[in-house]
Amino acid sequence: MQELTPYLNPAWGDGPDSLFSRVARAAVMATHRECDNRVCRMVSFVYGSGRPALWSHANLNEDTHDWLRGEFGKVPMSFFAQMAACVKAGDSSRCPRGQG
Repeated sequence: MQELTPYLNPAWGDGPDSLFSRVARAAVMATHRECDNRVCRMVSFVYGSGRPALWSHANLNEDTHDWLRGEFGKVPMSFFAQMAACVKAGDSSRCPRGQG
C-alpha cells in the first residue's frame, strides 16, 4: 500500500479527499461492519487486527463513540514499518528509533 499513498487516515471515514481515499473507504466499509461509525471502522482497518481494533463497543457510550470521529488523523506509512521492526525485534525497548 506504501506505493499507493504516503499515509492512511481514519478520518476518511467521514471525508475522503482523493480517489485513493474513496476506494480505501469503500473497501473498509464493505469488510468492516462492526458498527455504523465510519471513522470507527477505518480505525479498525488502520490500527489493527480485530474488529474493532482498539476498544470494545460495550465500553463506549454513544457520545464517546461519536466523539472519536475527531480524534484520529493521518498515519504515515513509516509508522507501519517501525511497528513491523518492533515486532520482529520482539522487544519494544529495542524498537528502532527515528523511523517515523
